[in-house]
Amino acid sequence: MKVLGHVISTILLTICTLLEPVLSDVRLTAPSSGKSFSPSGGMVTIEVTWDDDGNDPAIGNIQELTFTLMTGTNDNIQRVAALGKVEGEKIREEKYAATFPSTVGKSGFYFIQLYAKADGSATIHYTPRFLLQSMTGTLDASSTGTEPPPPPEVVHDNPGDISKSFSIPYTLQTGRTRFAPMQLQPKAKVTATHWNQRFPSSQVSYYSSINQGLSQLTTITPGWSYNIPSVWNLATPAPFPADNGAWYEAQSRLSLLPRKINAAHIRAAQMMATATASP
Repeated sequence: MKVLGHVISTILLTICTLLEPVLSDVRLTAPSSGKSFSPSGGMVTIEVTWDDDGNDPAIGNIQELTFTLMTGTNDNIQRVAALGKVEGEKIREEKYAATFPSTVGKSGFYFIQLYAKADGSATIHYTPRFLLQSMTGTLDASSTGTEPPPPPEVVHDNPGDISKSFSIPYTLQTGRTRFAPMQLQPKAKVTATHWNQRFPSSQVSYYSSINQGLSQLTTITPGWSYNIPSVWNLATPAPFPADNGAWYEAQSRLSLLPRKINAAHIRAAQMMATATASP
């Protein structure tokens, strides 16, 4: 019995090790939209928090988080100041106190960029805009904070050989970047004699709750591996319709000429005809 108990304990320990939770990419949860901050002793402190958004890459594979203060619109993002980094196990603490001097810019709306670096790729996230008051810097800041934060981005530091990814059926891929097959040209001749369904049946699954993150950000399609030859069209241009007899004067087809009709005379004639027909 002791041997059996030892074996069971070993198996359970192995299973627990294999079932260690795998956390996914980060989602910024603070600061929230419309939040305001003021300096104290010439320094501003903002606590940035994040959690698991349920998408790749796994947080265990993220090497470091880099925080940067930003301002401007989504179409014209301006870097203001570096706010520091979080590395290793501290990433799992899911919070970081970003501190910077009040001289980095003027009072206005700012937001924080989070750069999550993993092995061979990275993701970029942005907080909602917040208001910094009583600032003493000279850099102009945004005057409005109603614009939503910029969308997340995926950056590939070293794409490597991704040719094998295109051979995996699109619906079986699970990454945030998916790969579609190469676009092919139609054949010169259609040999099929009847229609067939390429996919006679399919299946679909639905979310049981609101998805908090994006399951896909982009699709990559390879370029053509072939060339389509083209030459100048040397055929003589066709003549204009007036030169080849296809054009005609519309008036020549009219058999009757338009006449002016006096409505008053028509009504009088109708009344006279009615009176004559009455007994």
